Amino acid sequence: MPVELPGEGLVTKGLADLGAEIESIEALLVSIGASRLAELGLAKLERAHTQDLEDVEAMLERGLVEPERALLLHEEIEPLLYRFPAVDAASFRRRVERALR
Repeated sequence: MPVELPGEGLVTKGLADLGAEIESIEALLVSIGASRLAELGLAKLERAHTQDLEDVEAMLERGLVEPERALLLHEEIEPLLYRFPAVDAASFRRRVERALR
């Protein structure tokens, strides 16, 4: 008598199904919300590590971040940056403008 194990269907999924699931990750990211992705993009631009800048470029290329939304968000937070002395507001603004315009 065969025994059915929990999750057995997951193990036997074909590679085509797995590929479709991987492609749906972008849809999931978009469903998180454009504002959250814009926030993530700004955080990466502020940190400015090489990988972060490459991530922002990829997010923009894939349409995951709307430049206009990110620029508006930056304009909202810019007056508050004085509270964070480690953030060079002028350099941050230049990075944002360079990446998003």
